[in-house]
Amino acid sequence: MVKTIGAVHRGSVMKGLLSAVVTRMKAFVSRLPLVAGRPTAGALVVLGVLCWLPTTVWPVLRFTFPMHAENAFGSAYRGPDVITESWSWGRSVTQTGNVDAGLGQADVVTLAIVVIGLGAGVLGALCWLLVRGQTGVLLGAVGTTFALAICAGSVGQRYGYLWSQWWSDPTPTSAVIETTTVGHGEVVAVIALLAALVSCLWQPLVGLVGSRSGAALGAAPMPERQDAGRGRALEGPPVEFSEDDGTGGSRWRR
Repeated sequence: MVKTIGAVHRGSVMKGLLSAVVTRMKAFVSRLPLVAGRPTAGALVVLGVLCWLPTTVWPVLRFTFPMHAENAFGSAYRGPDVITESWSWGRSVTQTGNVDAGLGQADVVTLAIVVIGLGAGVLGALCWLLVRGQTGVLLGAVGTTFALAICAGSVGQRYGYLWSQWWSDPTPTSAVIETTTVGHGEVVAVIALLAALVSCLWQPLVGLVGSRSGAALGAAPMPERQDAGRGRALEGPPVEFSEDDGTGGSRWRR
């Protein structure tokens, strides 16, 4: 009973702390000079950068090669697996059991490009959120597009390699290739960055296309419409109306 009461009390305290944090965050965001209509794009870019950032530290692919040496050591022997981990920017490390096999490589230039892409994404998010006018739209779109190009290139290269391995190996081996959680996060980053571009550029593009279409229609000469229901005009002197015809009535006369 006491444990139940304590658990309920801790749950209420956590809920209170969480609501207080959310209230503080809302108050902080409300004081920021955010540009109307762009917070969604800025938040998506920030999400993409956060999902992409772990690729600089952790691998995106893991290759596991089971080691069996039945001919040399008997059918009951099973040696330690050989595991190779690969990063999106070119680094790879191979281990056998708990022992580092000493095989590895790193591409510092590609890592620097990834860091530049992350910085461009951050600057793009700030421009979406804080810079008003066409300048903010242009800078935000350029930064987001640059980050998206680098991140999408990494994801495309990785899945291209996986598909080529799958199609080119007619006799599948016991090796296991798996995408890590960080690798899946990189895919989410691509989707978030692309959604940010679409959310802020869709309406301007639609408006631009609509204005050009309207201008083209306005410049085209409109054909004269033949009024089919209009009859032939009467010829002759005008018709006058007279109230006195000598009989107390009224009549029409030409």
